[in-house]
Amino acid sequence: MSGRHSRPSRGSVVSGSPAKSVSRTARKARLMAAVAAIAMALVLMASWPWVSRWPPWQGSPRDLEPRGADDGLPAQDAPSPKESSGGLWEYPFPAQLTEDLLYRDLEQLSARIVGDFPDRPDAVAVAAMERMFRGKSGEAAEFWKRAASLDPKYPEAHFGLAQIARQRGDFEEAARLARQAWTLDPGHDEAARFLADTLLNLGEADEAIRVLETNLRANPRSAVSFYLLGQAHLQNQAFREARDAFQRAVTLSPRYTHAYYGLSVASERLGDAQSARSHREKFNALKEQEQSTARESVRNPKDLPLLRRGAATIYATAGDVYHRQGKPGAAEAIWKRGALCDPKGLRCREALARFYERRLRPADALVLYEELRAIAPENPEYELGVAQQQMRLDRTSEAEKGLLALCQRLPHWSRPAAALAQLYLHTGRGREETLRWAQKAVELEPVAAHYFLLGLVLDQGGHREQALAALRRAVELEPDNQPCREAYESLRNRP
Repeated sequence: MSGRHSRPSRGSVVSGSPAKSVSRTARKARLMAAVAAIAMALVLMASWPWVSRWPPWQGSPRDLEPRGADDGLPAQDAPSPKESSGGLWEYPFPAQLTEDLLYRDLEQLSARIVGDFPDRPDAVAVAAMERMFRGKSGEAAEFWKRAASLDPKYPEAHFGLAQIARQRGDFEEAARLARQAWTLDPGHDEAARFLADTLLNLGEADEAIRVLETNLRANPRSAVSFYLLGQAHLQNQAFREARDAFQRAVTLSPRYTHAYYGLSVASERLGDAQSARSHREKFNALKEQEQSTARESVRNPKDLPLLRRGAATIYATAGDVYHRQGKPGAAEAIWKRGALCDPKGLRCREALARFYERRLRPADALVLYEELRAIAPENPEYELGVAQQQMRLDRTSEAEKGLLALCQRLPHWSRPAAALAQLYLHTGRGREETLRWAQKAVELEPVAAHYFLLGLVLDQGGHREQALAALRRAVELEPDNQPCREAYESLRNRP
């Protein structure tokens, strides 16, 4: 999705009949059209990726370009994946995956995408990622340079070259290239974190702090940035600031092992022996769990957990490229391949979930959201996704139960409140209750989509002047939003 807050779907009919006396059937038809508009608006409200706005997963990959590949594409089933793929999808993903089979699959994908889009820097970047994944840093560097020559302002090319420079021990060059990537894209959380970590290795704690504080203004839920900020303050022997930064890291990511070690060190330096001991015990417990998992992986090498995770990143990115280039069928096939590759991976499942959501395939989307919820139950975005698909499948009791639980668990999050108002409007629940949740959504986040929803709820309840005021505010917030403007003008001109 391309914006922080979404708009009601374009082309939706949200206005009523100009006649004063409207039949019950006509009123219901108008209401259903309005609800459909809200449904699409609230689907679009989620500013993806989730991981950037909720407790971040350490080292989570970043898309090569801002997400939003679905924007502007028709809401319909995708065409066949053979549309632009040659023989790439004509064989199943290996059931018994080995390292060689995985590398071969990725190599074919890399060759295919560069062949299909030779002049696209993001396509060339997939080939660079694939070479880096297989340890061929020299070939990867050539692809990154090619991507940079296609678009000198493409930040991922400079970031990729920065990683290669650091691999060969050239921290000064790595910092220069990472700084260039971050300058081109100030919201690039991974580039900022990489730059800060490189600066810490160079002993430049003050600059690292400036980078991290700037990045946290753009990415306030970046647990890794808080962890690195704690490390920088430790270097400067600012132990109280270090402790506070490490605490923010574990608040955002409760299983952040090394942040607990940082907390123990900072607490010890501050003379708080009890807290230091508690944090060290937590660190040791998490570390033992990680080592146990690693030992299990060695005993079961066919699982290839680390390789699967890294490969899934490449599948996800390649799918994004095909989708941006108007090849949704190929994109879907690649994302499915990535989901099979990493049974616990989030990114390809997220892409598939929103792909099906945009194409009005709620049953398929629900399966993905349920998988995501099972993999990462601490992320409420997935619970919200489950409830929204249940709404579209008329499983209203289940949806209501999930949304109420979310509102109770996260009372300051606007989207469950907006979804409840939408649900009650659709089902004809009591007007006071519907209005209460619509007002709550506006109170928590006064954006155009919420004022649009509030306007429809007020209009449905017969409060014309208040509805006009809400829709007028939606137009003021997003003057170019045609559906909001049409709804406002229609209501204003209605006798």
